Amino acid sequence: MLSRRCLRNAMLAGLTLVLAVALPVSAGAVSEPLPYDSPQENARVSGMVTDAEGNPLEGVTVVISMLHQDPTVVPVEPVELTTDDEGEYFARDVRVAWVRIVATLEGYVPTALEVNIRRGRNRNDIVMEADTLSEEVLRATEASDAYSMGVAAFEAGNHEESIQFMEQARSNIDDNEQNNDSLAAIAQNMGNSYLALGRLEEAKAQFDEWLRRVPDSAAARLALAQVYREMGDEEAAAAEVEAAQATGPKDPESHYNMGAMMIEAGNVEGGIAELEMAVQLRPDFPQAHKNLGYAYARTSEYQKAVDHFELFLEQEPDSPEAAEIQQFIDALKSMIG
Repeated sequence: MLSRRCLRNAMLAGLTLVLAVALPVSAGAVSEPLPYDSPQENARVSGMVTDAEGNPLEGVTVVISMLHQDPTVVPVEPVELTTDDEGEYFARDVRVAWVRIVATLEGYVPTALEVNIRRGRNRNDIVMEADTLSEEVLRATEASDAYSMGVAAFEAGNHEESIQFMEQARSNIDDNEQNNDSLAAIAQNMGNSYLALGRLEEAKAQFDEWLRRVPDSAAARLALAQVYREMGDEEAAAAEVEAAQATGPKDPESHYNMGAMMIEAGNVEGGIAELEMAVQLRPDFPQAHKNLGYAYARTSEYQKAVDHFELFLEQEPDSPEAAEIQQFIDALKSMIG
């Protein structure tokens, strides 16, 4: 038989057990998850955004979004904010979960972090790399646009404006082997503008630059020959023409340009030879046929002049010069008899 003391202790223990079963569990121990907007389930997220050298970046757009969401519930909207002048961002009430933090700023590569946000304060600094490719593309675009406007200005007779655009194009192109042809084309166009303005020394400097970049260019040597001729240096002009003949590519356009230059310089026989080579390589070359017609007329070879003039009219029947050329043909035929 239990003593009175033991019986009392047993009754107290039983009462304690009954109370433990009957009392409700405290709210903090509920096993069910709380709504996401409950203060205990949200967090604060902050950090600094800097460049590769550690300089803070102002105006960076920072977006914090959930990585995984339950499609059966209302989605959690991304949090979007912007860094201040010290490169800092701060967001309240961010869902405790795995999130993606994306930072974007013009001129920089977009940067993303995937982090597990926990209760309380979370700090995630971000380092952004400069988008060097975008800078290169931007410069190339500016150079291309300036070059196109320079060509259009030249064709419109606005040579001063054309030079300015070409200088702008040149300033956006790095001087390397990859850009050699582009820089040569700019020098060519600037030289032509200076020549049209009668600024011969500046034209020569640009044509020298063109030839330096493309040493085998017959066209560059012919351009230099024209400058020398306008300077009154016929010997230097002849030397450039001779060098052009020796180094130039054997294409119709080069022969045509050389022939026209030589005829203008007074070497009609040499010019005719070059023009004949041009039409031999490209029979459908109306400008070459027209110039051959005039050249043969100068050497009194009237039938050859007529033949080339007629080929010009055959290939360019709607030319504004057609009526004038036809009159010239009629005159030459009357002289032939």
